[in-house]
Amino acid sequence: MKTYACHRAGVPRRKRLSKRRRKKSHAVGCSFRVKVFSPDEESQPLQVRLYPHHCNHTPGSEEDSCYLPVHQTVKQVATDCLGVGMTVQQTSNMLQSMQQSGTIENINKGRWRTTLTRKELSQLQYEMRCSKRVHQDDWIGTYAKAQRLRDQGVCIFFQEYDADNEDPDKRPFVLVLQTEWQRQMAERFSPNSVWTVDSTFGLNSYGLPVYSAVVPNQNRQGLPIFYLITSNDKKTNHEETGVRLGFQALLLDDTTERHHY
Repeated sequence: MKTYACHRAGVPRRKRLSKRRRKKSHAVGCSFRVKVFSPDEESQPLQVRLYPHHCNHTPGSEEDSCYLPVHQTVKQVATDCLGVGMTVQQTSNMLQSMQQSGTIENINKGRWRTTLTRKELSQLQYEMRCSKRVHQDDWIGTYAKAQRLRDQGVCIFFQEYDADNEDPDKRPFVLVLQTEWQRQMAERFSPNSVWTVDSTFGLNSYGLPVYSAVVPNQNRQGLPIFYLITSNDKKTNHEETGVRLGFQALLLDDTTERHHY
């Protein structure tokens, strides 16, 4: 015998048991079950019994369907739309149009969800941006741009990406940028103050983390004094190594005459 429970079975999680904010539980304590009895002999029919009716929710309702898993076809369509540059709203409109036109009507709506909320689309868009990888052609363009910045005196440290290098310090891509104005502000306001380093400025189009440090001026307003970009390969310490190398180059540059690497 096999027993299949309703997707909204189980005991709802009590919010006060945890201080952390958790996703709203889909469980409402529905007691509906499907029991399948396999016969001893192949000639006998398969028996299916239902126990009892659904409770605490209405199957097929809008509130009930939001807890169903999203069908892979729908998620793939959303991924393709976001991948070509469509906004979250445009992607949402596309999914609604496909649903109304019957393009995805073959999906069992009692088991799968055919729509994604704006929050889910935004999360999918964020995951796509974070999972991007820089191809070799992109590295070549990045190196050329770094060389132009170095010629302009803006780049104070640059190291190419070399994941197979025997020296761990030579593996990550590192780029430290500081304009003449930023250097002057750092020299002027750094004494008797502290630098605040933050990486929440976001990710560039290649998914590389961008670090920056700010120092307060006479009006207590934070001024960015440099930018540091490094590779962040998974299962490696590229980002940690890149940040360390960047700061070493920056501090060395502040104590010696400005030069190029």
